[in-house]
Amino acid sequence: MKNLIGIVVVSLILLGACSTRKNTFVSRGYHNVSTKYNVLYNGNVALEKGIQELNAKYKDNFWKVLPIEPLKIEQEILLLPGKSTEKTSSSFDIAEEKAVKAVQKHGMYIAGSERNKQIDDAYLLLGKSRYYSQRFVPALEAFEYVLKHYPKGDLNKELRIWKAKTQIRLQNEEQAVFALEDLLKSKKNEKEINEDAYTALAMAYLALDSVPQAIKHLNNAVETHENKEQHVRNLFVLGQLYRQEQNLDSSQLAFQQILDFKKSPYKYIIHTYIEQVKNSTDSTDITELQKIITKLIKERENRPYLDELYYQTAQMNYHDKDSAKALENLIYSVHTPLANNFQKGLSYEKIGDYYFDKAKFVKAGAYYDSVMPNVTNQNTKRIRRLKRKRKSLDEVIVHENTLKYNDSILSLVAMNTAERTAYFEEYIAKIKKADELAAIIKENKERSNTSGNALAGNKKQNTNAGKWYFYNTQTVGFGKGEFQKIWGNRDLQDNWRWSERSVIQMNDENLADNSSLIPEIIDESKKYNIDFYINRIPKEETELQLMRENNSNALYQLGLIYKEKFQEYPLAIQRLERFLAEKPKENLILPAKYHLYKIYEITEDPRLEKVKNEIITDYPDSRFAKIIQNPDELNYDMLTDTPESHYEKVYCDYEYEKYAEVLAQCNVAIKQYEDNPIQAKFELLKSYTLLRTENKASFVKGLEFVVDNYPKTVESEHAQEVLDVMNGVKKQTLIIEKNQDKVEKKPIKTQSKNQLKSLTDQEKKEKVLELMKKNGPPKK
Repeated sequence: MKNLIGIVVVSLILLGACSTRKNTFVSRGYHNVSTKYNVLYNGNVALEKGIQELNAKYKDNFWKVLPIEPLKIEQEILLLPGKSTEKTSSSFDIAEEKAVKAVQKHGMYIAGSERNKQIDDAYLLLGKSRYYSQRFVPALEAFEYVLKHYPKGDLNKELRIWKAKTQIRLQNEEQAVFALEDLLKSKKNEKEINEDAYTALAMAYLALDSVPQAIKHLNNAVETHENKEQHVRNLFVLGQLYRQEQNLDSSQLAFQQILDFKKSPYKYIIHTYIEQVKNSTDSTDITELQKIITKLIKERENRPYLDELYYQTAQMNYHDKDSAKALENLIYSVHTPLANNFQKGLSYEKIGDYYFDKAKFVKAGAYYDSVMPNVTNQNTKRIRRLKRKRKSLDEVIVHENTLKYNDSILSLVAMNTAERTAYFEEYIAKIKKADELAAIIKENKERSNTSGNALAGNKKQNTNAGKWYFYNTQTVGFGKGEFQKIWGNRDLQDNWRWSERSVIQMNDENLADNSSLIPEIIDESKKYNIDFYINRIPKEETELQLMRENNSNALYQLGLIYKEKFQEYPLAIQRLERFLAEKPKENLILPAKYHLYKIYEITEDPRLEKVKNEIITDYPDSRFAKIIQNPDELNYDMLTDTPESHYEKVYCDYEYEKYAEVLAQCNVAIKQYEDNPIQAKFELLKSYTLLRTENKASFVKGLEFVVDNYPKTVESEHAQEVLDVMNGVKKQTLIIEKNQDKVEKKPIKTQSKNQLKSLTDQEKKEKVLELMKKNGPPKK
């Protein structure tokens, strides 16, 4: 009976303790303990797990200044309390649920005061879980609520920091700065509070683009290291900001502190060495740094960073004026198995720059093209500049490819039967060797897959369990299969991992020059047949003559491009001299010789006198001869020494309405520049001049002449579009602006739709003609 009474009494006491309405010692103790060691414990575990998941997914871009807090904000999700989102991590959901449960089931708000000391912790957990799930407005509400109702709580200062961080995320940086500076006025703050507050202040000033203030507060933050990982991150950002401000000595000092700090995470250590390379100048002694980077490359655990390490090694090679070694390391950088796309883009661009500087523009263009697939945002300043640079190579690449293609065909045409047979025998031997290598690689892959499947199938029947793994045949077999799957067949030698170097260094110069004769899809029965290739060589003289003419035009254009656009005078000389040696058209000989004369003059070439005498002797009455003989008495007419400059002068006369002179000059130029692309421009300009001086019929006739005689040219397209507009075939969305560097279609500013409806077809055509007269032909 006594036992029964005791049980009843204890039960009544426990039931009373469960009440959140009674301010008793037992009630307070029960809810405090239940909140702290049950609900909040599980909530904090879930929060920590969510943070770890975020950190695992977060990838730092070390090529930019790192954010002080590694939290990726894809979009700011501003929701009302109680709302959720699919983007919220499940771990943060659990943490939020636990926080809400703690408040609802264990809160003891009695007589205007909270009696459970753990409730402010619950609100802090609630705010943090919402903050990390990017629901900043609800997070701010949680922090403000607890600050208002628990102004003297133990967590007051921590809550003020979290509130300020949330305001930064909501772009209320000024309020955050005011609150944090007010907090830091207290001299009784713990080290951890000051460190977190200074870190948050630096975040706010970076958001306000005030780098000096951010540096100041980061320096204050790194005086202590209560939070080890944040301390290292602050030092890293500090070093980056110092470099951004061109203060390299302070930057190096900040990075050195990371290396000296014993508990620095490894990703910061290895990138610190990389940042020190970035800080090097022409006067920096980087010998020791080169040894460190070389050692890091050899270490197995640094495989994820090899692309960056090779890239920085290349930068140090450039520092030592060893561009060939730099190229080698850049190629390694783009071929590392774990190469980052952004880093690949940088390495490809650097390789392109190398070939650009060497005037190998076709290769440079190919590497610049390789940058684009590795870039996520193509609207950055760097990529826009790269696109412009790549576009400037278009003409060179077209003409060089034309030259290479035609030369390869013509070289085969010039061979006798025995030479052709020997050539294709060598080519077939190469493709046989390549096919054998491909078959070996395929066999290795199949063997590795078979080994892996066999191990999986026999796993349960393993009779070698318990043996040392080198004695376990299945384990060894599986290991060999996996090795071959990843690495292929490797020779037993030092640095076996880098044996792909011989493959990487192969380039298109090792391949057959006459790949144009090889179709993309070959019948396997004809693949090794010499006659199959020989029969593809052109035999018609008209086709061969067209190739020679195309070569001649490409050589002339390349000579001008290398001279005028790139100032690559040796290449320009090579192309123009070859052009003159291959029986060019008569009307281009004199301009080519004059361009050679100007290049010889610039480069102080001894051949200057020879070409000068040829021009004066063979073409005594030409503008070029007069310019050479009387360089001090140049007039404006003499300066029109190229077809392009001649056109510019005539077009200028057109703009000044000197139509009679323009018509006369156009007629002269059309005869003078026969078979030159500039001829189409003069024809089009002549058509527009006839519209001014004669009538519409002459204008239309001139446009039709351009369309018929200069197909597939810009001028022909323009003329056809004008004719279409006049005939009502197309909408009136023409005319081309004259003063732009590139042709741009612009809408014709006609009358309103209602007014147009009231016009007849003839009146519409007259309106178009008026606009043609006003706008004129395209200038370029």
